[in-house]
Amino acid sequence: MNRQGKDVHNTNPGEELNYHGLLNTTTPSSQRGANYGYPECFSAWDPSVLPNNANIKVGTQFLIGTPSGSNTDAMCLQRQAPRLTFPSHTAPLDVKFNRNGTAAYIAFHGSW
Repeated sequence: MNRQGKDVHNTNPGEELNYHGLLNTTTPSSQRGANYGYPECFSAWDPSVLPNNANIKVGTQFLIGTPSGSNTDAMCLQRQAPRLTFPSHTAPLDVKFNRNGTAAYIAFHGSW
């Protein structure tokens, strides 16, 4: 993956845990059906290696490639940000929650 001509794939993008709202309710949720960025925007894990990273922090949606037209970092900031961001290349395999939903246990498989 490149950002403005620089290879950033070793530490970006981060793996995402997105929240889509409660599944056991009929109450509308702003997260359900939201745009989570893909395929234009990705969440940052290591902003230090991203060119032009002035306002990018861990978890911030950013543009891969080179900005053109309406495809910019500002556009990516309008996308739904992930609830949590994990290091790139860690491949979350499963998520288990405790009974009251206050804690999540995530199994990872890393490629490195």
